[in-house]
Amino acid sequence: MNLKELVQDIIDKKGVKAVFGDPIVKDQATIIPVAKLSIHGCGCDRDAKEPAGKRRKNPVKNGEKTCQGLAVKTTPLGYIEIRRGNVRFIEIMDKTKVIQAGIMLSGLALFLLARLVGERYR
Repeated sequence: MNLKELVQDIIDKKGVKAVFGDPIVKDQATIIPVAKLSIHGCGCDRDAKEPAGKRRKNPVKNGEKTCQGLAVKTTPLGYIEIRRGNVRFIEIMDKTKVIQAGIMLSGLALFLLARLVGERYR
């Protein structure tokens, strides 16, 4: 099975449910979960049993094993809410990204403050 057939097989089996979940109906509202589907592939000319950093000096010959991989990842993005004829998309916010940005900004502020204070006392 080649890569194109494998990706098509994933799409055929999951279809739209890989991106849009089953609709949930409750209290005159319909909720449709939304996710992002990512497919990442890898192929290289090293034996899967070799250490990751080791590269072959000679190209792969027929019959030798190569390292190949494929990863499928779904990430929730939010949901579509349908209520009384109104449709809206509600995004799920990733709190870890907000926290990481806050940590980086506070670190930058401390660095700049230390440089400013250091220049005054020279």
